[in-house]
Amino acid sequence: MSDNTDQDDEDARLLAEKLGLNNLSKTDLRQLLKSSKIANERRSLMQIDHLTPVDEPAHIFRLN
Repeated sequence: MSDNTDQDDEDARLLAEKLGLNNLSKTDLRQLLKSSKIANERRSLMQIDHLTPVDEPAHIFRLN
């Protein structure tokens, strides 16, 4: 028995569409939705009220 509902499948499809991932399989869509939910849960637990723009992490890329 699957834990995913038709609404979950639709949410996954809409998320993938927003990200330009139009050719994902149903399994990949479910994995995308699961990962997205986990990331949102973790993000909501972060204490960010005291952070300023200076605290934003710098992403440095090096091209060789």
